[in-house]
Amino acid sequence: MSPYLKHAEMEITPSQAGALLTHVPAILWGIDYDRVIAHAVVSAKIESPSACEDWVGAKANTIFSGCDSTLQALQLALAGKQVTVTTRLKGRWYETSLTPEAGPEGLAHHASTISIDITVHQANQTQLQILSQVVEQGPAAIITDAQGYIEYVNPTLTRRMGYSTLLGQTPRITKANKTPALLYQQLWQTIKAGKPWRGKLLNRAKGGREVHENQTIAPIKNSTGEISHFVSIKEDVSELRRSEIKLRRYNRMLRIHSGYNQALLHSETEEQLFDQACRLLTKIGEYPDHHRPGRFAGTVRSG
Repeated sequence: MSPYLKHAEMEITPSQAGALLTHVPAILWGIDYDRVIAHAVVSAKIESPSACEDWVGAKANTIFSGCDSTLQALQLALAGKQVTVTTRLKGRWYETSLTPEAGPEGLAHHASTISIDITVHQANQTQLQILSQVVEQGPAAIITDAQGYIEYVNPTLTRRMGYSTLLGQTPRITKANKTPALLYQQLWQTIKAGKPWRGKLLNRAKGGREVHENQTIAPIKNSTGEISHFVSIKEDVSELRRSEIKLRRYNRMLRIHSGYNQALLHSETEEQLFDQACRLLTKIGEYPDHHRPGRFAGTVRSG
């Protein structure tokens, strides 16, 4: 029997106490009509069992001072109602269930109570809520099953791509069909092998607008180590790509302008100037070679 098991008027059966102490991180306790805690059995799985040493014989109002919801639940239980309430006590979270026990005249004489430590569960739930908000408000994201069918799309991606729903579809619906097939083969080989893939893909929004994306696609494994889902995080770099193209165009124009000034200084004839200008356009401006001066030299006449 637990060193914290104490008896007053009510008895805890050995089988109840044994099952509790073995399997559940919980406190089994009872309260009489005067709100005095009559007994307390503490599971060995409770992280701080000594925290309940002073419970027996103490008033519930003292033990649960500041826990208004728990005190209200105790009042309801002693009035004959079964109640479940979540309690935070000394830094731990408990789910407390109170069952009224009728006395000789049919009125609640006492209440049997079990408080299960749900601190880890509560922390996991809080973490899930935080992660959910991060995903909802973060970069565009898609989650698919292992076969590639979409199960979740966050609002960022919905707004960007213009689709009211993508659930049940595959990501192919957004393909622009301009990405080499070999790249997709490498992508699937990588994630099917359980490794993340990172790269750039060109997709298309519902209205036809092309969207350049940096993507990270990672597999999610279940408890047995098998891939159950894939998650894709997408960063829209379309504006950045347009800026890069514009910057490269400006740089080419500056180089052509500088080269043309040099040709103007060193050319002795219009034909030489024209030849140098065409060479600049072919080499720096990336214009096709058919604009070379051989085709047009006959049209150039010296002054």
